[in-house]
Amino acid sequence: MKKDQIIRWCIYTCCCLLAACAKDGLIDRTAPAGKTRLMFIHAVPEAIQFNFFSGNTKLTAAIPNASTEQQQGMGYNTANQPSYFGYLGIAGGAMPISAILPQDYGVGEKDTLYAGASVLDTSFIPEENNSYTIAAFGTAKSVTSLILKDSLIAADSCGGIRFINLMPGTVVVDLQMTYTPPNGDAPVTSLFAEKIAYGGATGFKALKPGNYVFQRKRTGTQTNVGSALSITRLKAGQNFTLCARGTLAAMLQVPHE
Repeated sequence: MKKDQIIRWCIYTCCCLLAACAKDGLIDRTAPAGKTRLMFIHAVPEAIQFNFFSGNTKLTAAIPNASTEQQQGMGYNTANQPSYFGYLGIAGGAMPISAILPQDYGVGEKDTLYAGASVLDTSFIPEENNSYTIAAFGTAKSVTSLILKDSLIAADSCGGIRFINLMPGTVVVDLQMTYTPPNGDAPVTSLFAEKIAYGGATGFKALKPGNYVFQRKRTGTQTNVGSALSITRLKAGQNFTLCARGTLAAMLQVPHE
């Protein structure tokens, strides 16, 4: 191979490697192979930002900061910082999972929450051709994870709803449900779930199409916990996770698409 051809090949290789790297020096996964899917939820009720990684591969990527153009992290009720990321296809096999603060986080290294710090480190082995939700919750300096297999409702006549309780503290809750049929019949109120403790979750439950209002209650009482969440015109085949976060914050409605 001629010298000038070797030089051109080296330049081409370097450009490809640079194009594969994010501005924080970590590789973005934009179109991974595989039928196994992951989605992500930020449920830490403090003003920390992070993105999920597997090793050096970024699994989530938020909107760049307007001034620095660097990738911001996922956020908790923060503008331009999404609280969840929809499904991402991955290759199968064991994988480490971490949550890393973005490079423009802006806190000095004297604090444990400095730019580039990992606030969560765990791992799991996803089963091939299955879907999972990974939720980070806890406090800013004590982040933990909940990994759930998503057994979605695929019926032609029903939608699917799941509830997870990630509210800090020891509040055990019931989830009350009021269903209004699309045919104009009177609303019907019942319990969707009972005695869901912190870090607990239901499976997906099949529900008829129509309008729903969900309200958290202290277990065994009619005392409301936070505000209600309404789902208008639930359709057959639609699936949502209702995620209770914070102390009295509104529930997060996460679509599974």
